[in-house]
Amino acid sequence: MAKFTFTHTRFKKKTTATKLPRKKKALSKKPYNPYPLVVSAIRRIWMLSPNRTEALTRAKAVQPYIKADGTEGKRLLFLGYRCEVCGEVFVKVEVHHINPVGNMIGMVMVDALASMFCDADKLMVLCKECHLAIHKKERKKVKVFSSSDK
Repeated sequence: MAKFTFTHTRFKKKTTATKLPRKKKALSKKPYNPYPLVVSAIRRIWMLSPNRTEALTRAKAVQPYIKADGTEGKRLLFLGYRCEVCGEVFVKVEVHHINPVGNMIGMVMVDALASMFCDADKLMVLCKECHLAIHKKERKKVKVFSSSDK
């Protein structure tokens, strides 16, 4: 039977039962896979790539700052980035590789890095909808080519 003792703010339960030994967890025999860590590091570096920054700078949509009296100021007002397909201005955009990078599975790391960090003229700044539409078209082309090869 459990006994209770009173302490300053709580009742503590005292038990006399003995603890059973815990079962040891079996160690997984899967080999260590560094691939996800490497890919995430490459993507973080890609976010700071000068070519990506150059493509975003090319797509900036700005207008002159208009003062209250109607005259133009010296500063430019940042509106967002212009999508290269539909021409709309968005704050959040995505950078698309014209030559597909792929998912880097089975690629030699040098080839993957070369395709990832390409020149700024091989990158497009797109809104999310246009980026999805382009990738849907690319997937359809891949399916057509793979089914015609058989």
